[in-house]
Amino acid sequence: MKNLFAIFLSILVTASLANSQTIPTFAGTIEECFIGGNTEFYNIFHSKLKYPESLRREKVTGIVFYEIEIDTTGHILWVKILRGVTPLMDQEVESKIWLTDGKWKPFLDNGMKVNYRIIDKVYFELR
Repeated sequence: MKNLFAIFLSILVTASLANSQTIPTFAGTIEECFIGGNTEFYNIFHSKLKYPESLRREKVTGIVFYEIEIDTTGHILWVKILRGVTPLMDQEVESKIWLTDGKWKPFLDNGMKVNYRIIDKVYFELR
């Protein structure tokens, strides 16, 4: 049976500092950034992703790259598709990312909460 295979290999997290032009960057993981870690992220995001049936029949595959900004309270400020595959796949990723709103951990820089960005990707493959 053909199933949606969506995985997150890595995330890039950037913190935006109020009094600085530079944005520090570090490699992070969902485990570090999401309340409940990988398991809860899977329950809220991965398990809800659906491969659009019309695209599955046409055997359309690809990777959707997205970026989100998280505020100091763990809420999503915005979602941006950096490189999509089709409007249907892009919308599926964006709508399911919004389900994670309020579930992100605040990012601390020298003891101060700051906004941060996550850049990640979702693979849509037929199996």
